[in-house]
Amino acid sequence: MSILTAAPFNLVQGDTVVARILATNLVGNSAYSNSAIQGGQSYADVRMIPHKPPSKPTRGAATSTS
Repeated sequence: MSILTAAPFNLVQGDTVVARILATNLVGNSAYSNSAIQGGQSYADVRMIPHKPPSKPTRGAATSTS
């Protein structure tokens, strides 16, 4: 993810990432897949790496180990 959020891409949280696929075998290369987002196709959105919580969790009077 750090590659996509850094230059030259500079993507931010919520940006959509769509992969274009090209297959290669002994016969040669295929055409690239369609990069348009269409109904029923999968795509990814940019998520950020979560930050550490400001403090460790604590056990209160209403908690137990079971």
